[in-house]
Amino acid sequence: MSLVSGRSAGACLLIMFGFMAVVIGLMLVFIIPSFDPIFETISWVSLYGGILLLIIGLAMIPGVRRETIKTKSIIEIAAVRKEVTISEISQETGLDREYVREVLTKYLMSGFLFGYIEDDLFVRDTAGRPRHYGRGRMGFSSSYD
Repeated sequence: MSLVSGRSAGACLLIMFGFMAVVIGLMLVFIIPSFDPIFETISWVSLYGGILLLIIGLAMIPGVRRETIKTKSIIEIAAVRKEVTISEISQETGLDREYVREVLTKYLMSGFLFGYIEDDLFVRDTAGRPRHYGRGRMGFSSSYD
């Protein structure tokens, strides 16, 4: 499972659709001759809209990288220690306690981390490791066998 957030997926989509709009706009403006003013307007709007989408998508990349680094630092601390308080993670990373709690909750609910949050304490559960269909008793085996 990757640490892709909604913002990073959005940035990738903006860049992809922007590139497609620029290519289509260039084709409509310069390759296909037209004398219809509505068609020419749509062509130029497609070209300039694609350029705008590319600029916005590329401008989002540094923010997405910063967010990914923050999230990775929280997950690394939580994945290594058996028990850690949210306050300790907040102090080590320099991030807000509520942000740390949100990230841990998101990754607990998605199945990336196993454990539970009790008040300010995060407890990593090693018994909740994923099981895969295959060899072993009853057709299931642990990923650590």
